[in-house]
Amino acid sequence: MHFFWAFLSGGIASAAVLPRVDGAACKLTLTDSGGGYLHEGFGKSENCAPSRGLLNTFMFFVDFSDTAATGIANDSLTSLRDFFAPSADWYTTASYGRLNLSITSDTSRFYRMSTTAAAYNFQRNLTGELHSRYIQDAVNAYLSGGGKTPSTPWDIIYIVPTRNAQPITLSPTSRIPVRTSRVNGAPLFSRFGAITIGMDAYRVWGSKVINHETGHSMCLPDLYPEGGAVGQFVGGWDMMGYILGTGPDYFAWHKWKLGWIEDGQVDCVSGPGSTTHTLSPVEQAQGGTKAVVYKRNSTTALVAEVRAKLGVDTNACSTGVVLYTVQVTTARRFVSGPIRVVDTTPRSGGCGGEELNDATLNLQKARSIVVPGWNVTVTVTGQTGDMYTIKVDVS
Repeated sequence: MHFFWAFLSGGIASAAVLPRVDGAACKLTLTDSGGGYLHEGFGKSENCAPSRGLLNTFMFFVDFSDTAATGIANDSLTSLRDFFAPSADWYTTASYGRLNLSITSDTSRFYRMSTTAAAYNFQRNLTGELHSRYIQDAVNAYLSGGGKTPSTPWDIIYIVPTRNAQPITLSPTSRIPVRTSRVNGAPLFSRFGAITIGMDAYRVWGSKVINHETGHSMCLPDLYPEGGAVGQFVGGWDMMGYILGTGPDYFAWHKWKLGWIEDGQVDCVSGPGSTTHTLSPVEQAQGGTKAVVYKRNSTTALVAEVRAKLGVDTNACSTGVVLYTVQVTTARRFVSGPIRVVDTTPRSGGCGGEELNDATLNLQKARSIVVPGWNVTVTVTGQTGDMYTIKVDVS
């Protein structure tokens, strides 16, 4: 789907004023055969980890006969224990304190895997079968090496290889429950699967790989295209897009799905007419309304939210009202994108290395935009600090 935008100086004067509708009326649910696929609809996919309260996780370390660890002092145990500490703080801030990511780690040793690192073929075409084998081999190595079976299964486990394990290139997530062995009926080791850390964490992503991959464990989908530019769909907005983006806080839509934003903090636009809304930044807990949603049909919606240099977005290179479309069908999800940020300044060059990073409405540049095909105009009518007032006109 291709969108074209035109800029207006004002809204639609003839539109009737609509009554305010609670956000629940604008929720989208998956209507096609999504199965276990990750998608943007409400109603959980299969085996989603808790997104509120305590998320109890465990991290342990492995090495291989072909890429042995060079010793605790010279390898990853101490550095990674500190390396991933920021990921828990990130979630505390982004969730307004509603999610406590607790990471217990065994830093006593590396547990030796039963086969070589190269044997697992950790490339972009890594199969689910081979990934599951890697996870089970790691758990077997941990238990046979003296590790203890938890009295209560962990929610998620993080399996971290020595930094010498160059063939373990990627950091994928599995949401399949992990057992203590391959034997049917064996006790659970983790209820909501495993995240396997790869060399991309050491080389590029750092601790934020935990935040991105744990988002998958909580059933959030990727927001980048398969095989395309990482920022093509959402720029540097949202951790599920470009991990190192300048505005990595989750979109209001995701915070709503995760239960960090309540239905009463979302204004639902129900149909043709004109509505006015005052929005506070997504990054802070207080302030009332966090999003305005226009539900066009059962599978697509348009969302407006405010982003500011607060919380985990202190490095954002643009602030104001961000608009994006949401679609919940699983068909062509990697091609069309489940979320697409509306570019209010097309061909501007963006900021922070991404064209869409400056895709905000504010009083200093683009104040109003119409999205043909949606017949929706969004206009910024006022600003007080980081609070914005917008008018939404639907014709």
